[in-house]
Amino acid sequence: MIPKMARVTQREGSDSTRYGASPLTEVTRALFGEPLTMSELNDRMFGTSFELGPRDQPNLAATWLGSIGYERYREVDDFVRQLAKAGVERLIDVRELPISRRRGYAKTALREALEGAGIEYVHMRDLGNPKPYRDLYKSGQTQAGRAKYSRLLLAERRDALIELQQKVTEKRSALMCVEHDQGVCHRDVIIESLQDELGVDLLVAALADS
Repeated sequence: MIPKMARVTQREGSDSTRYGASPLTEVTRALFGEPLTMSELNDRMFGTSFELGPRDQPNLAATWLGSIGYERYREVDDFVRQLAKAGVERLIDVRELPISRRRGYAKTALREALEGAGIEYVHMRDLGNPKPYRDLYKSGQTQAGRAKYSRLLLAERRDALIELQQKVTEKRSALMCVEHDQGVCHRDVIIESLQDELGVDLLVAALADS
């Protein structure tokens, strides 16, 4: 980092410019690796905008990805409204079976409700959580359920994960399942796998909390 310096001026009648007790050329050589004239120094210090390094640059390339469960939405219209509010263009259903006792959340009815708001519906069955693993989650054995689903996803369903990567980068998308809390849902494993295994830079938004 370049230390702050006052604007340098040359003394009238002097054949060299000094900063403290050192000649200008010695100071600029020490600071910049090359001798500079007074004009060049002033331009360098005050007339040039220094570019930010890579670590200072804001990350504008991250892919936005919403995460939502319909557990707390009794009415599908409220659910769709929340997605529209977040600007979602594609809803990706990661339930193994896109059925529900709650009216409006079965595959066909949900697709129709979403289409009415201009949101595309996609069901990715291969990303669904098999019943034995869902039962582990439901019984409170979340870590065991996560571990088993993660092994299945990476060992046998990696192609589906790669397909998901393409889908979430094509359009502003959200992953949907049942659970309100992403931490007790397999979509948390899916999102972590996109980031850690495929290296996708994600900006994840918990839509149910917005």
